[in-house]
Amino acid sequence: RFHVKETHRPPDAASDTVLLPPHRDPSMLSLVVHFSPAPTGLEVRVDGEWRSLPRAGPDVVTVLAGSVLSKVLPGCAAPQHRVVAAFGAEPRVAATFFFEPRAN
Repeated sequence: RFHVKETHRPPDAASDTVLLPPHRDPSMLSLVVHFSPAPTGLEVRVDGEWRSLPRAGPDVVTVLAGSVLSKVLPGCAAPQHRVVAAFGAEPRVAATFFFEPRAN
């Protein structure tokens, strides 16, 4: 499944305002390409802390293990992630490919 999303920062939003709540993708893998400069607002939870991704742009692919992969490969954790309003006035544009195997 392929998904393209444009997110606009609300005018009065603080940079830590959550725009997409914390979640784990229900896929095998998720590949994210941001067509916006860093920071993109995408944060991953590491050791109990939210960390923003340091790189972005059309030449960078962020790979996230999904919850399906974490069930198939023990020890491969699906990271919890979210989007916050840490980007500027330009909209955040991200294209995500979710690799979702068939149930059979």
